[in-house]
Amino acid sequence: MTEDRLTRIEKIVESHAKSIQALSDAVAQDRKQSAKDRRHMFDWLARLSAAQRDFYEVSDRLWNRVQT
Repeated sequence: MTEDRLTRIEKIVESHAKSIQALSDAVAQDRKQSAKDRRHMFDWLARLSAAQRDFYEVSDRLWNRVQT
C-alpha cells in the first residue's frame, strides 16, 4: 500500500470512530431522557390516581348525605 492510501484509510477510520462515538453518546442521552420521562409519567399517574380517589371519596360522602 502506498503511504497516501494508508493515510486516507486512517482518516476514514478516525471519521468512523468519531461518528460511532457521537452515536453512542446520543443513544446514552436518549436513554437518560427516556428514564426521566418514564419517572415523570409514573408521577403523573400517581397524582391522577390520588385525584380520582379523592373525587370518589367526596362523591360517596355527598351521595350518603343526599340519601339520609
